[in-house]
Amino acid sequence: MILFCRFIDSFDSILILFSSFVNLFIYKIHIFDLFISISDKILTSLCHFSIMVERNMMSH
Repeated sequence: MILFCRFIDSFDSILILFSSFVNLFIYKIHIFDLFISISDKILTSLCHFSIMVERNMMSH
């Protein structure tokens, strides 16, 4: 019985370790996603800006 309890304890700690790794992984994915979203916004605004500048140049 004691052996079984030890096994459960070690299994529990392995699960905790695994879940923390998974959380870290998800966190990294989230940061990556955020980075992509921010860069996408920056690129989009740069495109809009260049289009506006181009239109200004055309009109002058």
